[in-house]
Amino acid sequence: MNVVKSKYHLQRLQIELNVNCNLKCLHCYSQSGPGQNKGLPFEQIKDIIDAAHGMGVLAIDLTGGEPLLRKDLFQIAKYIRSKGIFVSLFTNGTLLSQEVADKIVEAGIQFVQISLDGNSAETHDAFRQSKGAFEKSVRGLKLLKNRVKNLKVNIVVNKKNQHEIKGLTEFLSREIGVGYGLDRLIPAGRALVDREWSLSNQEFYKFVVENFGNQSAVTKVCDSPIQMSHLAPHCGVGSFYMYIKYNGEAVICPTMTPAEGSSFSSDNVVSKGLKYVWENGSIFEKYRGVQCKNINICPAARDCRGGCRSNAYLLHGDASSPDELHCNLSKNATGDYIAYLESYKNGIY
Repeated sequence: MNVVKSKYHLQRLQIELNVNCNLKCLHCYSQSGPGQNKGLPFEQIKDIIDAAHGMGVLAIDLTGGEPLLRKDLFQIAKYIRSKGIFVSLFTNGTLLSQEVADKIVEAGIQFVQISLDGNSAETHDAFRQSKGAFEKSVRGLKLLKNRVKNLKVNIVVNKKNQHEIKGLTEFLSREIGVGYGLDRLIPAGRALVDREWSLSNQEFYKFVVENFGNQSAVTKVCDSPIQMSHLAPHCGVGSFYMYIKYNGEAVICPTMTPAEGSSFSSDNVVSKGLKYVWENGSIFEKYRGVQCKNINICPAARDCRGGCRSNAYLLHGDASSPDELHCNLSKNATGDYIAYLESYKNGIY
């Protein structure tokens, strides 16, 4: 592993291997679905991995679409591991079988995240627009439980499934013995059509406090797959993180980009090279090191680390704005949502 000592060392890549998916989830930010056979060929992905290794990248997440639809997925994963880079797989879990589970282990994949959005087939399958999706994903979880050390379920909370989430987390803990994370539905991609499903900051805070008591279960799509001491624990927009789309386009954040388009996109890493885009791409230069403007004065900054830059931007139009949701989750124990942005204006932190 190459060690790079740089203030803005690219540590983590998420590579969108495809936008082809066997499901057509109503809340998919990348708008993936069946028959979208787009994605970089293996040789170009291999070049990206080589460049990442040369830059000292520590972790690569393979996402989609549905990565398991790529015939060369395990070849890609093996190549990443041959470079000593931590590799993760994000999947809907419906295509997991005994054979596929064995291949995941053989390829050296170290972390797998599966998505579930309800505690019943009725709720989950409705969001996934596929009958039987819930049963298949749960079966996949059980197949991987004793094969993959780091296994997690991601749950996207919204107005139509919030009544089932507590039961789902209890089922995952009690029946399967797997960890989980909660994410708020972001109105991006396909979810833009039905914005009313999305919980407001106030509603999500109330949901978390009433059901879980604190922010320990809250996550987001770009969170580090596991707590790695050498991988920065906070939002890496512009500082240590890059998302590469199915066509090689580099973007600073997977959820900011669908909502704002080219405003958060940069050059193509296939034509320009990963190192060049990271060091010279206009969007990375513009947002290099962007973080919450209160990071050095807020007493909760050590734990919050500024929250999510996407959440801050989408709600306030400013990527350096405080993420008020995480302000509440990090330091508000009252149970009543506090309008921290107003108090900050008065110098109260």
